[in-house]
This record gives sequence, C-alpha cells and structure tokens, in this order.
Amino acid sequence: TALRFAYPAAVAFELSAVIGGGPTVTELGDSMQSPVVALDQSFALLPWTSRDQAGPRGVATPSELVMFEYLDDELLQHLKRISHQGPVAYVEAEFFGGQGEQSAAVLHRGAVQWVRQGGGEWPGSPISQALRQIGVVAAGGKDEFDTLGLGRHRRTHDWLSEGCH
Repeated sequence: TALRFAYPAAVAFELSAVIGGGPTVTELGDSMQSPVVALDQSFALLPWTSRDQAGPRGVATPSELVMFEYLDDELLQHLKRISHQGPVAYVEAEFFGGQGEQSAAVLHRGAVQWVRQGGGEWPGSPISQALRQIGVVAAGGKDEFDTLGLGRHRRTHDWLSEGCH
C-alpha cells in the first residue's frame, strides 16, 4: 500500500526534519536558532530547510548516509551531540504523483545507529520505522508517521509557521 496523505496523490510532498524528544529537539533548535514544532507523545520536529539556502549538500562520510540529499556535516555533528540525551531521527521524503522515496536515520549515544531508504509503503516505511526506534507508538489504526501528523504539511517550509523558539 502506498503512503497515505490527507491530500490528492498528484500533489507534491517533501519533508526534511529532525524528530526526537521535545526537550532534546528544543535544545537543538535553540543552539541552531531554528524553530521547533511540538508533536504528540512529547516529541518535537525541527524543520530542516537548508535546501532553501544552499541546495543539496550530501554527506560524503560516513558512507551509510550518502542517500541523504540535505543532511550536511554541521547538522550531523549537532545530531551526534544531542543524541547523547536520547535517540533522534533525521528524515527526508520526496513524493509526487504517489511516487517517491523516504530516507531515515536514527542517532543515539553520539553515533548513527540505524539507516533505511525506500518507498513509502504503509506501515513499514523508513520514516515510520525510525519513529518506532525513537519511541513513537502508533495509535488509532495509524502508523507512526500519521500518529505524529507528519502528513499535515506538504512542504518542509510549511512547518515553519507552527514553530517556536
């Protein structure tokens, strides 16, 4: 089954974000002067909009992260630092017309612990799997992605209006 969204499949969807425990992600937002959005289950999302300023800046090392288009070395170092407080996920997704791909990584204790890339098959998409790894519990017949409401905005930039410092 394809990833389900609350808008027609012909509409584009893209997301680049850090997701983790509220206090951990809020600390990251404060240190990077970036907005943070509170999510259900005491999680938070930091929209990663570097793509708007600099375009794709993929990470050359470590090699398991080459699939990420917008994860730069600066953010990776911040993620390693804050992951000592608890696990965090970095996620990217791009879909158009029902076709696309997701990539997700989980960092914990200062290191990359888990990485996946693939389609958005429900309920085992890479993002849902990463969210499960950081403690999100699927509820109400939804997967972890929908439980946190990650499909409520079509573009990463749209999350900025919900964020606070």
